[in-house]
Amino acid sequence: MAMIEARFFDTLLGALVGLAGGACIHSPRFRELFGKYLRLLIPARLR
Repeated sequence: MAMIEARFFDTLLGALVGLAGGACIHSPRFRELFGKYLRLLIPARLR
Protein backbone atom coordinates (compact mmCIF):
# COMPACT_ATOMS: atom_id res chain seq x y z
CA MET A 1 0.00 0.00 0.00
CA ALA A 2 2.84 2.40 0.77
CA MET A 3 4.33 1.81 -2.68
CA ILE A 4 0.99 2.55 -4.36
CA GLU A 5 0.58 5.78 -2.39
CA ALA A 6 4.13 6.88 -3.18
CA ARG A 7 3.61 6.15 -6.88
CA PHE A 8 0.29 8.02 -6.88
CA PHE A 9 1.79 11.14 -5.30
CA ASP A 10 4.82 11.01 -7.62
CA THR A 11 2.50 10.81 -10.62
CA LEU A 12 0.29 13.58 -9.31
CA LEU A 13 3.28 15.85 -8.67
CA GLY A 14 4.68 15.11 -12.14
CA ALA A 15 1.34 15.91 -13.75
CA LEU A 16 1.08 19.21 -11.88
CA VAL A 17 4.63 20.21 -12.85
CA GLY A 18 3.88 19.29 -16.47
CA LEU A 19 0.65 21.29 -16.43
CA ALA A 20 2.40 24.34 -14.97
CA GLY A 21 5.21 24.02 -17.52
CA GLY A 22 2.77 23.73 -20.40
CA ALA A 23 0.84 26.77 -19.20
CA CYS A 24 4.06 28.79 -18.96
CA ILE A 25 5.39 27.75 -22.36
CA HIS A 26 2.09 28.54 -24.11
CA SER A 27 1.67 31.90 -22.40
CA PRO A 28 2.74 34.77 -24.69
CA ARG A 29 3.54 36.93 -21.65
CA PHE A 30 5.81 34.24 -20.17
CA ARG A 31 7.63 33.78 -23.49
CA GLU A 32 8.06 37.53 -23.79
CA LEU A 33 9.59 37.81 -20.34
CA PHE A 34 11.68 34.63 -20.15
CA GLY A 35 12.16 33.45 -23.74
CA LYS A 36 15.59 35.04 -24.06
CA TYR A 37 16.80 33.35 -20.88
CA LEU A 38 15.34 29.97 -21.82
CA ARG A 39 17.14 30.10 -25.19
CA LEU A 40 20.43 30.48 -23.32
CA LEU A 41 19.87 26.99 -21.88
CA ILE A 42 20.00 25.44 -25.36
CA PRO A 43 23.50 24.18 -26.22
CA ALA A 44 25.24 26.29 -28.87
CA ARG A 45 25.51 23.38 -31.33
CA LEU A 46 21.70 23.08 -31.40
CA ARG A 47 20.96 26.75 -32.00
